[in-house]
Formats: sequence, structure tokens, C-alpha cells
Amino acid sequence: MTRFARTLTMLAASAAFAAPAYAATAPVGAAVPATATAQIVDPLTLTKTSDLNFGTLIRNGMVVTQTVNISEAGVVACTSQLLCGGTTSAANFNVAGSANQVVKVYVAPTTITGPGAATLLFTPAAASASPLTLS
Repeated sequence: MTRFARTLTMLAASAAFAAPAYAATAPVGAAVPATATAQIVDPLTLTKTSDLNFGTLIRNGMVVTQTVNISEAGVVACTSQLLCGGTTSAANFNVAGSANQVVKVYVAPTTITGPGAATLLFTPAAASASPLTLS
């Protein structure tokens, strides 16, 4: 090997050892460590305990829009254009989940279909009850 080639090889080898290594640096901790928190809760479950039953509704006169109210106790109140009777009940549900979860249940309006073409538009009253807190 010529002297020039040997010198060039030695310079290249020393340059490789002299170059700083840019390896991944270790993480540096923050001056004030951050705190992480989370609230882990059980999923809510809604279980029906009784169905909504308006009983028997009989039109007593003109066919117009009528209002039927059912209380939380299952008591039905009809307008003078309807005869109401039979067994009635409000719908009831059990709600379960983690303690201290706040729950409010809403029911969407729907059409209840009876025998033949008979229908009843079910429009729940605005929720007036306070949210429930599970214990």
C-alpha cells in the first residue's frame, strides 16, 4: 500500500472513533412530576321491573286528540272523551352502577300500536324529577 493510501485509511479510522456518538438519550425527569388521576366506574345497567300499561281506553264521542295521564303510581286519568278502565301500571326500572354516579332517565315520544289501526301517541311529560345519585 502506498504511503498516501495508508495515511488516508488511518485518518478515516481515527475520524470514525473521534466522532461523537448520537445515541438515544435517557429521559430526563421533570422538575415537578405530573400526577394522573382517573375515576373508574361500573357500566350502568337498566333493568325493567314493570311495563307501562294504560289499561283499556274507549272513545266516548268525537274522534279528536285526547290526553291520558298516568302517574308514577300507575293511576290513569282520562279526559271526558275517553272511558278508562282495566289494570294499569307505570313503567318501572332498576338502575345499577357505581356508587355516587348521577343518573337521569329520559323517555322519547313514541306511537303505541293497538289492535287494528288503533294508535296512541305516547308523549312523556318533561322530566321533573331530580337526577338520581346511585348509592
